Amino acid sequence: MKKIVSGLILLFVSFAAFCQSDKKPCSLTEAEEEGHLVRKGAMNYLSGNYKELRLSIQFQMIDNNMYVCIGMDLPQGDTIYQDNLAYIQFEDGKECVLTPDIVRKDKSGKRTECKFLVAEKDEPLFIASVMSGVFLSTKEHPQIDIIDLNRYTARKFRERFECAYSNLKK
Repeated sequence: MKKIVSGLILLFVSFAAFCQSDKKPCSLTEAEEEGHLVRKGAMNYLSGNYKELRLSIQFQMIDNNMYVCIGMDLPQGDTIYQDNLAYIQFEDGKECVLTPDIVRKDKSGKRTECKFLVAEKDEPLFIASVMSGVFLSTKEHPQIDIIDLNRYTARKFRERFECAYSNLKK
């Protein structure tokens, strides 16, 4: 009986190791976009201070750079300019200012995706601290406040930064 149980445990452990070996690092999906390797975390939808504005936040890593990607869905579209800033607030009271690096609209023009580059000097802050709020503006929405960032989402976001920084950053 002990041999059967030991054999089953060994089989289970081997199967678990095999399943994990094929897993993407840091639970990020990988895609090729415009000749660059893009790694993406889960898309998390948020609520802000505008009811008609559907917001999402996502961790992305393009080549060796880390980004906070904020998506906006609006019936009429929205405009983010290259000089718009995003202010990230952390639970420990620290703040970080991010500038948009990549701004894209989908083919319909109703979804805008803005990738805010996290400077190398700010990466340790994103690894050590949990975000508590995001503030940004667009042409149509002068002050977008995401002040009640879901604790689970914020923690997962920090974990993705930490994992990418430790395991993927060159």
